[in-house]
Amino acid sequence: METIFVLTVNGEEYRLTLPAKWIMEAEKRLGESMLAALEHIDRLSVVTIVLWASMQKFGHGMTLDKAGELIDGMRKDGCEFGGETYEDFSLEVRTKLYTQLLVIAGFFTKETAAEMLANLTAN
Repeated sequence: METIFVLTVNGEEYRLTLPAKWIMEAEKRLGESMLAALEHIDRLSVVTIVLWASMQKFGHGMTLDKAGELIDGMRKDGCEFGGETYEDFSLEVRTKLYTQLLVIAGFFTKETAAEMLANLTAN
């Protein structure tokens, strides 16, 4: 199972992973499980908290404020992950990023995530 992936924002690469310690911290701050929080993907705070947690192992010193600034960069200039480049940080892109975070956290396989995303875009 893939446990790390790379997010590129403004030409800078960030290695993301979610060990159990940081999944629990994200869930504590969210007030619910990361899976349940998928229902609230329209809330920027959900993506910010989980992105922040995913950056703790490799991006020491990443604060929630810095994670918010990173999201502002994605909203302004787009981002790249999973071999795709995105020009914006629309709800569709947020959902794809969050789903990838759920994959590295062990909630889904890559195949299940791809099926979920295909169903979202088909509806």
